[in-house]
Parts: sequence; C-alpha cells; structure tokens
Amino acid sequence: VYGRSGSGKTSYILEKIASLAEAGADSVLIVPEQYAYTAERELAGYCGTSITLHAEVLTFRGLAKRVFAETGGSPVAIEESGKYLAMYRAYNDVSNALRVYRGRRIHELCKKLVSCIDEFKRYRISPEDITFEEDSCGGLYDKLHDLSILYSAYEAIVGKITGGETDELSELYLRLSESKWFGGKHIFFDGFSSYSLAELAVVQNAAEDSDEVTVTLLTDSCDDSGEPVFDYARETLADIRRVCGEVLCVSSGSSQSERFGDKNNGVSILERELFSRSGKAIDYSGKDEVRLVSASSARVECEIAAADIRRLVIEKKMRWRDISVLVPPECAPLAAAVFTKYNIPYFSDMRF
Repeated sequence: VYGRSGSGKTSYILEKIASLAEAGADSVLIVPEQYAYTAERELAGYCGTSITLHAEVLTFRGLAKRVFAETGGSPVAIEESGKYLAMYRAYNDVSNALRVYRGRRIHELCKKLVSCIDEFKRYRISPEDITFEEDSCGGLYDKLHDLSILYSAYEAIVGKITGGETDELSELYLRLSESKWFGGKHIFFDGFSSYSLAELAVVQNAAEDSDEVTVTLLTDSCDDSGEPVFDYARETLADIRRVCGEVLCVSSGSSQSERFGDKNNGVSILERELFSRSGKAIDYSGKDEVRLVSASSARVECEIAAADIRRLVIEKKMRWRDISVLVPPECAPLAAAVFTKYNIPYFSDMRF
C-alpha cells in the first residue's frame, strides 16, 4: 500500500484489521520501536478495546520475544558489556594475525568493533562475505582482512555462550521457519522506510506462511515515474519484490486533506512542492501554518522553539505530548538543556 504522507496508508490498514476481526481472523501489526505505543493507541481508538482478541501490535523485538516464548524460550542474551568482553578476548586471541588493528588500544576500539559487527549481522553479512581482491582495494583490503578475522573469533566466543545463533533476528528467522508462527494470520508492516536483510528475511517468512502480508511505503508511485525524493522507498519495494516475488501495489487512495485539512494550507503545499520538479514559485502569503525563523546560533534557535512551545501550551491549550521537535544529533544535548531550563517536559528518542 503506497501513498504520500497523510494519504491514509495507516487508516487503510486499521480498516482492514477491523474488518478481519469482525470475520474472526487474527492480525499482527508490526511497526518500528518508536511507533509502537502510538500504533497501539490508534488501533484501540479505531477498532475498540475488544480488538485485542484478534489483533496486536508488535515490533521486531517484541515479535522475537513472543515467538521465543512460544517455541521453547528465549536464547541466551548477552549484554553490551558482555559483548565488549567477548571482543576483548577475541582481539587478544588473534592480535598477531592482524595488520591494521595490531597494537591498537583495544579499550577504545572495542565499542566500534562491536557496533560494526552488529551492523554486519543486521545485513546478514558473515565473516566469509568480507573478502576483496588485495590488489583492487589497497589499504582497505588489510582493514577488511582484520575485520573478518575479528568477526570470526568474536562469533566463536559468543556462540559458545549462546549455544547457537548470536543475533536475535537470525534466531527469530530460524524459529519462524520451524514453527510456522505466521500461519493463519494476516500480517501488516507499517511505518518502515527500509528493512535490513535480517528484517527482510522475517518479511519473507511472513509472505510464505501467513494468509496475507500488507506493507506500507511512503512514495508517490511504484515505478520510476515518481519524484526522486521517494527513490529510497522504491528501492525498498525492489527489495521486497526480490524476497517475496510478485507484489500487488495498491494506492491508499485517500486525500491529503484527511490529515492536513485544506489542501491549500501551508503544510499541504510544503509537502507537495518542497521536492517537486515543477520549478514554479509558490506563494505562501497569508499561510501561517509554516514559518521560517532565522537565529544567530543554535542555542537561540532552541530558545525560540522553547518560547513557542510554552506559548502553544499556555495560550492554545495544547498538550506537551502533542508537540514534536526535530533536531540534528549534534544539537540534541543543547535542545535538552534549553528545555530543562524552561521547565518543558520532553522525551528524547536518542541517547547522548
């Protein structure tokens, strides 16, 4: 199911879940971690609290816990500190064979190496996959050589502790394949802009075992005729087609006005024209939904935002939780400090 922002993709899914529940069919809605609470509220608000008898909202992590609980218990989990210790031991075991990382201060390197290997696992890259011709890569070959050796040693150590797969999603895929957990269910994936290879394997498993799989994508078309800003979504569609085979593309079909109100207000115009290739000038006069504010520093920007937030809460009677602030990662600590100074309660979805 594809469509631009506000076109009704999530509403389409909620309507379908509600109709399936009336027919006695079970559904599972899988969403990103940060969207789970909101999705649960939307599902209950749209379908009523009785929907929990036939539908539930899960994240990939929540899905793993549910499947593990129903198929013999969770695998042995390793905390971050345990991963660092395993990497420290792996480094000491193979340090003489390293070319680039030999003699480095492993205490500073451990965190980066563990993060790198976690990324490899998300994309199902094994130590054997990290191979290039020596002559074609220059110094990069030596670094990849070291990463492959460290990855193998690390997996051997962690594998002894866990007794098998060292990655949660890889173990989930194996359990799903064996248990057919998706069988008889309708599966919905909503809110994802892309999927790692490990997540795509779960989508593939759902396509093979469930009654039906529905995936939403934020794009204006399913072919190359759309705007370039949505190319990433069409790449995700190509990935889904690669693992699932034939895919039926359906437009959500709703009007933007359902979310943004009048299609000629500032927000609707900005969403529609910001990355448009039309090249025409847009008249925003008289449209106060979008404002551009210039400030002398990032701190002043945050203070202006804080003042505006307090104005919205005091004068417009808005709730704190109805306001979102998007900042680049490097400005997150500054924004947090300013909001604390002005007694603005906030939740940050990143660690710093």
